[in-house]
Amino acid sequence: MTHPKVSRAHFAALDRALRSAEIHGNIVAVNLGRLGYPDLVAEIADLLLPYEGAKLVLCAGHYDGSAYLSLRAEPTQRRAGTLMRAIVGTSGAAGGHGTMAGARLFTKVRSGRTLDAEFKRLVANLREATNQNGKAPIPLLPHGRRGR
Repeated sequence: MTHPKVSRAHFAALDRALRSAEIHGNIVAVNLGRLGYPDLVAEIADLLLPYEGAKLVLCAGHYDGSAYLSLRAEPTQRRAGTLMRAIVGTSGAAGGHGTMAGARLFTKVRSGRTLDAEFKRLVANLREATNQNGKAPIPLLPHGRRGR
């Protein structure tokens, strides 16, 4: 098996993802902020899906003024495209099938603050669509001292 080489930006994004990922029931949600390249949202979503409590992973980030989203689902869920279209609605272009979906929002994103507001809305939409409302999110990794 061949493993392609990845840039330092990939590992920096992975670090940001692990530190900022939140668990909302069986959803893992992560806002990566500024991206080195648009496909990074899909790569990070793929890496987070094996988390034992995850059935869905929503990952977002912005690149060159556009916000990109990726949704990954366990094989038992097989409705990523339908969910992505539902949570994005008319605020972007979304598509997908089975266990993978992606979207690009129409709103121009020039700062992390703009993306933060949009991401919170999208996570709320996903929680509602999957009946995950009610519980407060918890961080994927505990804050505080780093493991040694």
